[in-house]
Parts: sequence; C-alpha cells; structure tokens
Amino acid sequence: MIKIKDLSLQLGGFSLKQINLEIEAGDYFVILGPTGIGKTILLEAIAGIHKIRGGEIWIDGTNVTWLPPEHRKIGYLPQDYALFPNLKVSENIAFGLHLQKGLTPRTINRTVEEQAEKLGIKHILTRYPAGLSGGEKQRVALARALIIKPRLLLLDEPLSALDRVTKTSFWMELKRVQEENRVTILHVTHDLEETFTLSNKVAILMDGGIEQSGSTREVFYQPKNRKVAEFVGVKNIFPAKVIGLEPDKNQLSLTMDNFIIHTPYFPRQMGEEVSWCIRPEEIMLLKPDRPLKSILKENKIAGLVTQMLGRDSAHLLQVKLTDSSKELFVQIPNHVAHKWGITKGATLMLSLKKSAIWLLEP
Repeated sequence: MIKIKDLSLQLGGFSLKQINLEIEAGDYFVILGPTGIGKTILLEAIAGIHKIRGGEIWIDGTNVTWLPPEHRKIGYLPQDYALFPNLKVSENIAFGLHLQKGLTPRTINRTVEEQAEKLGIKHILTRYPAGLSGGEKQRVALARALIIKPRLLLLDEPLSALDRVTKTSFWMELKRVQEENRVTILHVTHDLEETFTLSNKVAILMDGGIEQSGSTREVFYQPKNRKVAEFVGVKNIFPAKVIGLEPDKNQLSLTMDNFIIHTPYFPRQMGEEVSWCIRPEEIMLLKPDRPLKSILKENKIAGLVTQMLGRDSAHLLQVKLTDSSKELFVQIPNHVAHKWGITKGATLMLSLKKSAIWLLEP
C-alpha cells in the first residue's frame, strides 16, 4: 500500500497542492494529465529526488518522506532512460545492486544475467547505450529499475519515444513484468489509449491537484465534470433540462431540443439545467430492417453522417441530429462500417445506451 497524504511541492513554475493518493499493492496505477502539468515532478518527489514542502509519503506502512532515494526501495524508469553512456549495458543494469551491502561480484553478475534474460536483452550486455535502439534502451532501463526488487516501480512516460508497433509490444511486456514480479506500478502519461490499456486505477492531475481518481472505467465513463470528461475523450457533452424524476424505476428524463433522453436516476430537481455525456463507443447503430428490443427504443435518435474518420480498429462518425443543430460523435468497428456501407451523407438510426449516460457535476 502506497499512501500520498497532502503532498505539496513548489519547483520552478510548477506547483502541486494537497495531493492525496492511495495505491493498493499490485495496482497498475496511472497518473494521467496534460503535458507540462507536473506529472514528472510528482513522480520524482515520490522517488525522493525533490524535497516536498508539506505532506507525507508512506510505503507499506513506513514513512519514507525524508528518506534518501536509495533507501525507499523504489525502482524508477525516467522518460529519457538516463543510461550512463560510459557504462556497458551490464554495468548500467547492475548500478542499483552496487548500492546494496553484502553482494559479491559473482552474485551481482548472476542477478544481472537473470534479469537480462527475462527481458530478452542478454545478447547486448557487453554493448554501450550509444549503440542501442530505443526499445533496447528502454528494456535496459527497465531491467535496472527491476533488479533491486522494488516495492514500487515508477514509470515516467516510458512509451512516448517508441513507434506504434514497438509501443504495443511493450504494453504486453509491462503487463507480464508486473505479473511476474508482483510489483505495484505508478505510471505517468498523457496518452489515453495507453492508460486504458494498462491501468486498473487512474488519477487525473490538472491545475496542480487531483481532479478525480478511481477505477479506470469509472474515470473514463463517469467523469466528475466537463473538464475531466473532455480530457478523457468524452466528445458528446450536451445541456438539457430535467422533466421527469422516477427513482423507483432508476430513471431520469431530460429534454434537449425536440428529444427526450432517459438516463439512470440522479438526484436532481424538476426543471434543473444539467449537462449529460456519453462516450462515442456507447452509442449503438440500429438496423432499420430489424425489430428493436424495448431497451433500444428509449433513446432512439436519427441523424446524418457529416464526417468520417478511419482509425486502427474503428471509424469515428460525426452525425448531425435530425431537426437539431446538435452533433453526436459515434464510434463503430471498421468491419461494421464496411459491411453496412456507411459513407458520408448516410442517414443513420442510433440508440443512446441508457446505462452509459452520465450527468456531470455543475
């Protein structure tokens, strides 16, 4: 268990205020936030590189706030990897072991070879960093961080310099490393796909503080407010007015332009102005020639495709709603777009999944 209690830090133009986090043993926890917001500084403070102005850092019941980095039992993979250019790969990996007392050269060499074998870099142990690819440098830095058997592994934008193919491969590597080493990971990034792929918990860092934290699904699908929603990729955010309260049916009814939208129940007042949102992948495409289940009829809506954007595995559609100035973003699998022959200018019938609609805080 890692606990960050009321951590405050001022460094140059960066200011972190009252940071509170709880990271359970075995979590893959991501701190997600815009570029230049102070994510790296927070990571470095936890590692002991920067002194904090206030608060406490606890790891497995021990207050490590004022301990030097080498006594915190933390592995750290910085964004630039920070490999020593004058040391061979084997010497870079072994660096942390030399700070531990009682280890013989033979033990250190054996441990380095075992760690290198696990990460598939045993064949480059005698080389220097200048002759390594980006992926090889990353694995060397990861091996160096893991070799001390850390209680906590800190990853600072570890995939930002990698191409798409290498990055996808390394996602698998990181999950395997976590499972095999049973290590808790704290990873900072601005990449939404990376976060959703790897993490089970997320904290959103904005304006010097934690805006929201929770399970990855909760943060991505139930954002606290508009600021978080926009950052995590919720493109569909609309104003509406409450016209029906049915707590016994777990239902709230909203009006937007000429549409009635049914959502799960939220404690609101009749006539209250609210903002609701839904992720593009939670909007279903309906086939006009198929009978609809009752659940799909509740939030049925029609619109015209005004733009299409093809991506790796899905198409993102921009759909102008019929008799409205509003536009929805809808994500559908590529095979559906091809099979149904969807093109710009097509008229679609859609269903907004009731359980996926979320009301934002004012």
